[in-house]
Amino acid sequence: MPIATPTANAIPRTVQCSRRDTPPDTPPKYGSAIQSQIRSSAVAVSSSLSATGVRWDLSDLEPDAEQARRDWDELLARSRDFAERRRGTIGSAGAHALRELLDELDELTQDISRVHFYATAREHTDATDAETNDLATLARDRAADLESLLLFVELEWLALDDAEADALLEAAELEPYRHRLRVAREEKPYVLPEGEEQALNARRPAISAWESLHGRELATMTVEFDAGDGPEPHTIDHLLSYVHHRDRELRLAALGALYEALEGVADVQAACYDAIVGDRLSIDRLRGVPNPMWPTNQRNELDGEVVETMLRAIEEHYPLGRRWFVRKAEVLGLDRLELADQYAPVGGDRRVEWTEAIAMVDDSLRDFHPRLGDIFRTCLDRSHVDAEPRPGKVGGAYCSTVSKNVLPFVLMNYTDQLRDVVTLAHEFGHAVHGTLALERQAYRSHHTGLALAEVPSTFAQLLAVERLIDLEEDPATRVMLLADRAEGAMASIFRQAMMARFEVRAYAARGEGKGLTRDRLGEMWIEENERYYADSLDLPEGYRLGWTYIPHFIHVRFYTYAYAFAHLVAFSLAARYREDPEQFAPAYLEFLASGASRSPQDLLAPLGVDLRAGDDGAVRGAGVRRARRGEGADPRSPRGDVDRGERALLRRLARPARGLSARLDVHPAFHPRSLLHVRLRVRASRRVLARRPVPRGSRAVRARLSRVPRERRLPLAAGPARAARRRSPRPADVGACLRRVRPLRLGRGRGRRPARRRLARLEQLPVPLGDDFRDSVGHSDGGLVVDCVRRGRYAGRP
Repeated sequence: MPIATPTANAIPRTVQCSRRDTPPDTPPKYGSAIQSQIRSSAVAVSSSLSATGVRWDLSDLEPDAEQARRDWDELLARSRDFAERRRGTIGSAGAHALRELLDELDELTQDISRVHFYATAREHTDATDAETNDLATLARDRAADLESLLLFVELEWLALDDAEADALLEAAELEPYRHRLRVAREEKPYVLPEGEEQALNARRPAISAWESLHGRELATMTVEFDAGDGPEPHTIDHLLSYVHHRDRELRLAALGALYEALEGVADVQAACYDAIVGDRLSIDRLRGVPNPMWPTNQRNELDGEVVETMLRAIEEHYPLGRRWFVRKAEVLGLDRLELADQYAPVGGDRRVEWTEAIAMVDDSLRDFHPRLGDIFRTCLDRSHVDAEPRPGKVGGAYCSTVSKNVLPFVLMNYTDQLRDVVTLAHEFGHAVHGTLALERQAYRSHHTGLALAEVPSTFAQLLAVERLIDLEEDPATRVMLLADRAEGAMASIFRQAMMARFEVRAYAARGEGKGLTRDRLGEMWIEENERYYADSLDLPEGYRLGWTYIPHFIHVRFYTYAYAFAHLVAFSLAARYREDPEQFAPAYLEFLASGASRSPQDLLAPLGVDLRAGDDGAVRGAGVRRARRGEGADPRSPRGDVDRGERALLRRLARPARGLSARLDVHPAFHPRSLLHVRLRVRASRRVLARRPVPRGSRAVRARLSRVPRERRLPLAAGPARAARRRSPRPADVGACLRRVRPLRLGRGRGRRPARRRLARLEQLPVPLGDDFRDSVGHSDGGLVVDCVRRGRYAGRP
């Protein structure tokens, strides 16, 4: 069975966080464009990129292709011998014999994983090489043969009656495999007889060929594009990276060139997706699984109702993202955003060399715990990172944990942008997770489901962003980091839910006998995007092909909702870390080392995250909480259909957004009672810095409050200004953050010296003021009006 068979675990755990499907299609990696004096870091493959020459060394896997072929023959012989000796012994020989069998199988699957990833790694970095393609084909064929040989282990375990299986599970000898064996029993109703399972495995190489074709078409595609230095060949990753460029014409031209190039491969990509989805649905019908999403939910150990509730709650808050885009258009001086403007930089920008990125990620991991930094450095020292963009290399980024004796391998395409730093941190979040889990767990028990696997990587990227913000001295670049953090969170949650809905529609259409043609897929893609964006930005006609270059759809169905789940959980963990770093760090390392030895609920509970579904149908914690309308709703919630967990999520999304939006109408889920923006009027121009809670004593404020329902008002700041300036060490929620303010009122200053003091205070704000602003403050006739300025702290930083 695709979920539980032994060689399903033998294939290397490749967790993809693809940069190919970065904006506008998946979460952007935080950051912005490079320095304005540099035309772009996303030029065609060039030696000007700082990661040029950073390629991985595969000698820890195999010395060469010939040895890999010999190892495949040896593995085939070992598997046949294992099957002859062990077939028929599961259950009948007792717990001790079963433990010996599982240990031997664990060693065998690690060797299969090592040889298999050698072929995969070569294919992903040189898709044009004939020898590499032959080796990859051999790997797919041998993997199917080995899966058929080793299938009996799973089938004999599932054939045991419940009483016999329960007795074995209680034995101390099986503790390293207990959870894995228990989860496998849940798939018993959907497993076919051995002969039929072997027949399904035998056709696996054929469907894998469609997956390989899809990836090869994109990996070998280059587009002639002029970024200002003359036409040069660009990969998909290079073109997509321009959406972070400051030059709007360049952004529009890059996406236009990409969509034009995709026209030539769209029919092939649609045929690949149609064949893969049709194959999966045919197997689902044979097995009798409840719905197309069930296999992924089972792998994630999440109830389908929980996933559906999460997606529905996210969809209810789509308007929050739309309001962001509307306000961003105002900041950029546009009537409405184009899709190419979605991730346009706000604030400053700068280039980050590869060596500097290494230092940043090393510091962020080591500050959390030295062990994480040691793993990061060791992987780099052994050349287990491939970061150089080049033709023939797949786009995106991923981490693969190969075996206990081999450190993880990381692939990415580093283009000298700040967001690439966070991509590096994300992938090494996977790497440290896999390394620590393999140190303690059996190989077959260290793989978590996709949703939980994305939690450590997302947490690591949050640490990196915090580090970048802490170290950044340029106020404009800090603004950029905060804006990217907000946009990244919204894209990781809202857009991933949108893509999951697209997949639901694609599988439903194919299940009804409709072919997944490029036109049908394009129509569904645009409709789901319009549900999210509505009229907040314009979608170009070429964006109908936006689905073609997202590998998640091809390799793992319904992968994308794992990002939304992981971000919700990671936000919750980050909040707990800030509350008590000394206690949290050891507990988090224990979580990483536990691998998949327990359920997600049991793994996350010690960290303060509760995923249990209670009698009231609620899923508590992790920022994902389900609340029924009417009966069963949280009585403490002012709105029965929105619960505290969802509001906590949205509060976290709003934190970095504050100060960048002009009078942003915050979503009701935040439960704001009254918020004011900071308004600067400099001559005829208007500069919005931040929105703050209402200080007492302003008639204009009172007039504005009269238009806000009383039940939604934030309590006014009471007491003298000195009391209002008091700060607690680390605010636990947005309410505390909003209440800690220092009112700052500036009128027409009398004399230059007081005005300069006021300017010195304003310069501490993380916002570029500009020369005209400084001139107006420095003179008595500047006409500057500031309603109120936040002087609180967020996460312990000014």
